Amino acid sequence: MKREKFHPTNERINLCITNGVPKLLKETQVSEIYNVSLSWLRNARWKGDGFPFIKMGGGVFYRPEDIDSFISSRLMHSTSEY
Repeated sequence: MKREKFHPTNERINLCITNGVPKLLKETQVSEIYNVSLSWLRNARWKGDGFPFIKMGGGVFYRPEDIDSFISSRLMHSTSEY
């Protein structure tokens, strides 16, 4: 029987839930929830123009409130604003 490796970071993330909503989301969760590709997330991180993120324990995590603020700050009412 193969033993699973213990990841303390993952255990902490599983405990960080408020009202059923995780405080930290993995990039795969962000991709599914916000309908963006993993490649977009990774390229945006590299270029520095994507969602604010947290690098912790070799993983990349996002706070939902940071993503919502990022999206709200880019709200436009006309294509001429771009």
